[in-house]
Amino acid sequence: MSRNNMFEFINQIQSEMGLHSFENASDMPLIVDNKPYILQDSYSQIYLSRMVTFRNSILTFDNEFGVMRDLNRMGALGELTNYSFVKSDTDKFIQISDCIIACLSKTFKFLDENDIESLVILEVKESFIKNMRHLKSLIDRSDNKSILLILNLNAQSLTRERYMKLGVICARQLD
Repeated sequence: MSRNNMFEFINQIQSEMGLHSFENASDMPLIVDNKPYILQDSYSQIYLSRMVTFRNSILTFDNEFGVMRDLNRMGALGELTNYSFVKSDTDKFIQISDCIIACLSKTFKFLDENDIESLVILEVKESFIKNMRHLKSLIDRSDNKSILLILNLNAQSLTRERYMKLGVICARQLD
């Protein structure tokens, strides 16, 4: 589909839904000229989003030279001052964050690899159930405080499925 056909198609749908229509095709926020087979070539937009969203906070990031380069090219690093990039091997908070992310990653992988039926009958230690309850409580409290606190880059369906599976584990009785 050409850009102009896409423009007409999107404007028609938006008009039918009572939404804003674009004046011309060049105003449409389409992704074009992507590198083939590259899903995400930089995470700089994620960093920038957090810097802007939490403008009144001081953010500390692990040194990511590609991200710093991209943010510099955008001119974002000169305008925003609420961040710092540090070496992970010298900053204990980045090290702790890395450990938490590793644990979350393993937990989500576990949830992805098991269906709900197997989670109901799976033999696990009492400490595992307690830890999953702590994780679910942390997610719930963060989400209740502000939906901006949890940044999720996964598909919503996967996020919902993981949360549902976490709920199944948490509902199990302790011995």
